[in-house]
Amino acid sequence: MSLTTLGLAAPNDPALELDASSPAADAVSEAPEAPEPKTEISARPGEGVRVASGDFSLTLGMRAQVRATLEDQRATDDDATLGLKLQRMRVTAKGTLFDPHTQLALDLDLAQLGATPPARTTPLLDAFAQFSHLRDLTLRVGQYKVPFLRETIQADGKLELVDLSLMQRRFSLDRDVGLDVGSQDLFGTGGYLRYNLGVYSGQGTRNLEQRPFGLMYLARVEVLPLGAFDDYSQGDLGRSDLGVALGGAVGYVDGARQRAGTLGGAFNDGGTADYQVATLDLVLKVAGVHLYGAVAFRSGDRDGGGALDESGVLIPVEDAHNGWGLVGQLSYVIPTTSALVACRYAASTAGSDSAMTNEREVGGGVSYFFHKHALKLQADALRVWQPKLGMSEGTDQVRLQLQMVL
Repeated sequence: MSLTTLGLAAPNDPALELDASSPAADAVSEAPEAPEPKTEISARPGEGVRVASGDFSLTLGMRAQVRATLEDQRATDDDATLGLKLQRMRVTAKGTLFDPHTQLALDLDLAQLGATPPARTTPLLDAFAQFSHLRDLTLRVGQYKVPFLRETIQADGKLELVDLSLMQRRFSLDRDVGLDVGSQDLFGTGGYLRYNLGVYSGQGTRNLEQRPFGLMYLARVEVLPLGAFDDYSQGDLGRSDLGVALGGAVGYVDGARQRAGTLGGAFNDGGTADYQVATLDLVLKVAGVHLYGAVAFRSGDRDGGGALDESGVLIPVEDAHNGWGLVGQLSYVIPTTSALVACRYAASTAGSDSAMTNEREVGGGVSYFFHKHALKLQADALRVWQPKLGMSEGTDQVRLQLQMVL
């Protein structure tokens, strides 16, 4: 039995076609087309230039740091040295496509590429995609700062001293290629709880070759008991109400080929290390005061690589870089001014059977903010020393830096 027999039109039956003179046909022919999305261009100091059209957007930014460093190694009779350089020259691009929850980000550093030897072989720092359709399961894939040390995750353009601490330099896992899931507002409670769970190559940004299976696994949790605030920008420039953030992370690096996990250069014997890492941190902001403290820990076992020296002799297995570190930092924004004073103490201590060196760092500085962190002038003075040699035999650094952010 056909559809026509039942009184129903077949799919290609002329009865399905509208009479051109019918009101229904007029409605179809006069249906308005969807309007083209409006293109908007905006620019704000420190936030870059943004172009947006519907669900598509692109923000371009630049950041330059010009630095002068005077250094005196007190343990030697050598004269003090002076360095003038473009410390960082960042070019960033970030945007959305298809919908506001599909995001892309790119970060390049063009500074020091022409140095001899070069500081790095590629300008690429970050390149990742983020999918935030699910608030509690935001997915990030690519190369970026791994969620471990707070001081590393934080933008190095939002510091209250000229640069990062001794502890950060010794215990950072920096950037790597991988993926993580996380949330900046777990359970939608208003920013009281954050988390990240990630898996990475374990090779850092030198992820260029096939190798025996071994990955890096990280988990980080942050609790903000008084609610969300700007805890990833140093200095309380806005003289805010009390805000507190507590963070912690643990991780395992399986088959690390570099001395500090993803940094530090390859082991002389050509082998690997399996490292357990952990950190705890605290941030407090209130009425112009900013307090930051953190501890970090690294412990692991070595597996020699059997490398030979130029004479064909087996190179002894190098000790792992086991140890712990800490940093404490305090700053205050002087009332009715745009000036800030800050001080820091940091330490790096070797564990048992470790190739690390015991080091200490103490210093302070002053910053003047012409337009918050987007345009600022900073100066600091630090002393770094080894306890076994004594503080008087350390290295002094005096640094002056101008930062400009588009």
